[in-house]
Amino acid sequence: MPQSNAPCAYPSRKGGARERTVSKATARAALYEHLLAINVTARALALDTPGLETKFRMPRSGTDQALLTAGRAFAADAVPLAGAFQQHEMPANFIDELHADIAALEEALSGRARSRDAHVAATAALEATVERGIKAVQRLHAIVRNKFRDDPAALASWESASHVERRARTVAPPQPAPPQPSTPSQ
Repeated sequence: MPQSNAPCAYPSRKGGARERTVSKATARAALYEHLLAINVTARALALDTPGLETKFRMPRSGTDQALLTAGRAFAADAVPLAGAFQQHEMPANFIDELHADIAALEEALSGRARSRDAHVAATAALEATVERGIKAVQRLHAIVRNKFRDDPAALASWESASHVERRARTVAPPQPAPPQPSTPSQ
């Protein structure tokens, strides 16, 4: 059977989250590289325009939020200097590209949050369904025991069929008994 490079039409939830992680890393790297290009160019511009070296500083923190904040500040501060940046071979649309990189990282981050929220909601729904099932078995248990109280074979079948596995509970390991004081021999 030939292998297809086309994306799967129905990615699993975990696979989808993993894809978003990759797109987050890609978006993050693209934004970082864009900020670095603007930073280097601003330092060159600062040779003729003192103060620009402090206006376009790379964020000290490597967090996603710090990159986004720096990206927004760089975009706003670069508008009046767009011509000077372009004279240093920055593309004519570098501010638009920066906005696109910011939006891509924001979307990747919100996609991860949506995946996490969906996972939490699915787990909660599953737990609620299991709880309803256990309650239904408990109700039926009373009915079946009353209905078939004189039929041991039917009751035995019910006991076997109605067994519900419960989640194992973690039990703390037993604590060792304290040493007993020895009695002196006489």
